[in-house]
Amino acid sequence: FLDVFRSSDKIPDVVEEVIATGGVEVLWLQLGISHPEAELKAEKAGIKVISNRCLIIEHKRWF
Repeated sequence: FLDVFRSSDKIPDVVEEVIATGGVEVLWLQLGISHPEAELKAEKAGIKVISNRCLIIEHKRWF
């Protein structure tokens, strides 16, 4: 699980590093962060992507 707090323009680099390094099953992009092309690349590499969501807001919603 990797929770990303970087700007949307940095996501392609993050995805490249995650794919190269391995070991990340879920890539969480915080509220306001998305990059459709990079997200698709991550998904094609077998990584579940959650984008434009706040972890704390989602936690409060579910628990």
